[in-house]
Amino acid sequence: MKRYILMLIAIQLLLFASCSHYKDSEVTAVNEDTMISQSAEPPGTAGTSNQTTAKPTMVPAFEDKAIISGDELTITVHNANELIYYLESGKHFLLVPGGNYDVHNIDESLAYKYSGNGIIDMDNVIIEGVGDHQVDFITKSYDRDVLQLANCKNITLKNLNFGHEPPVDVNCAGAVLVMQKSENVTVENCTMFGCGTIGIIATELSDLICRDCVIKDCAANVMELRNTRKALFEGCCFENREDEAIILYDYQDIVMKDCRLSGGMTVYPRLIDDTGNGYNDLLDKPNNGEEYIIKDQVFPGIKLLNVSVIGAVELKELAEKLQSTHEGVTASLNIGREEISGAKNIRCQLAYDSAPGESEYLPQIYTAKELIAKNFTEPIIIYVYLDWPGAEKNKSVYSTYNGSILLWDNYKSLDSVMNDQKSYITAAEAEAALKTWLPPITTVKSFLSSDSSTAADESVEAEFNNTAVFDGNAYYAFNLYSTVADIKNLIDSFMVNAYDSTINKHFDGSEYISVKHAEKKQIDAVLNCLRSSNINIPDDGTFRAYIVNENYLVLLADFAFSSFVLTEKDGILTAERYDEFMGD
Repeated sequence: MKRYILMLIAIQLLLFASCSHYKDSEVTAVNEDTMISQSAEPPGTAGTSNQTTAKPTMVPAFEDKAIISGDELTITVHNANELIYYLESGKHFLLVPGGNYDVHNIDESLAYKYSGNGIIDMDNVIIEGVGDHQVDFITKSYDRDVLQLANCKNITLKNLNFGHEPPVDVNCAGAVLVMQKSENVTVENCTMFGCGTIGIIATELSDLICRDCVIKDCAANVMELRNTRKALFEGCCFENREDEAIILYDYQDIVMKDCRLSGGMTVYPRLIDDTGNGYNDLLDKPNNGEEYIIKDQVFPGIKLLNVSVIGAVELKELAEKLQSTHEGVTASLNIGREEISGAKNIRCQLAYDSAPGESEYLPQIYTAKELIAKNFTEPIIIYVYLDWPGAEKNKSVYSTYNGSILLWDNYKSLDSVMNDQKSYITAAEAEAALKTWLPPITTVKSFLSSDSSTAADESVEAEFNNTAVFDGNAYYAFNLYSTVADIKNLIDSFMVNAYDSTINKHFDGSEYISVKHAEKKQIDAVLNCLRSSNINIPDDGTFRAYIVNENYLVLLADFAFSSFVLTEKDGILTAERYDEFMGD
């Protein structure tokens, strides 16, 4: 009996000691603001590929609605906070649609688990979107990669839509999916979309499977593989936006099977080998809207099996629509970017079997521009060229950067071209009107003495440049030259409205701005401005001045050549220099 009592006492002592040890190891304090335990791992702590990062004993600072299955291997999450909080090897994560999965915008308490290096040192992890549609995995940090993997094994990404939002173009600096020093990575039924600079970047990767995926709308390249070994791309579509490529820098055993390389309004993505000897374009199929199937083609390090290649398919369809607007016309389209501004443009060439009628010039160009514009959601500059046998090269009828339509001398009657029941003056009549309007060249002395009879003696010559149509109006463009004392100088360029004979010119980045004679007080204000700037104004100096767009004065003088903005305050008119090219 005594032995039995002693045994009970011993058991109680063991239980007490065990409980005491458990309480000492528990969380000793929880701050309600941060909700992080003292036992949480310090920031920057990371496991290895053989040792997963243990989930800290903490209550999340965010609202935690994650659903953990009975075996704790499958976890349903609703946002990036939950995903990163529970992230560790050997887990299958199910992402519920509609959540914010921006891993660059997570709770600060999770910073030690996900840094700029992305998901690192993980083994046997599945991240899968739930449902029949891909789940958005999107970041608003356009300068960051959407998702990175580094030093990982056996990773699966499934049913996800990766990209940046809102989509940005020129300033996008982050790629979409970046994988480094990893193996056995599967990307299945996913989309990698721009503005990401590059859809997939794989560096020192082995055993990659990319199946039933789409890469599109990238700003720099579609995909780049660097030191990649054994990769299968099956049932994938690589879509070009402009001229982005698939670049293979160092690779072995790459297979593309049942894939599609396509360009809608542009060329298909080029497949480029860059092993140190410069770019080697592996594909040589035309970009003419026709589809070409590569059944079985082997290059060093890469094999293509049943790969379709098609470029400019949408351009071809658009060209066919344009060709239906006129009998005997062939349309060709090319997309590019403006050299200075970088703005996207499209050049449309309409080649006719025979010269179209003069009354068809404008309708053909307007119809082409309207059809083309409907196919682009972003702003685009549209050039349309009409060409036919016998038309002088570079002097056919075409639309310009600012939307003007240049006619050159491809017409006999402007009335016929405009076809609007108005009567238009001839180029000769426009020249006479311009010479009559032109303010005479005047000496400073005669201006100050108001002696108009002492204006400088000159002869004026007009050089016809072109006939242009802009915003429903027709203009004759001239260069005016002045000859004084046998010296010929360009005065300026002007446009004469072919309907009402008003004079216009290019100013401050705009075409066809009305001009008129300058008043004496306006010229006085400009001369005072020059004097205050210590500009020498000789009595025998000559000048010509006119007003542009009501408040600007253009001074053409042998002592100064500039434009000025005029301001009147309290009845006093003042002038300041104005650089029309800089806008100040």
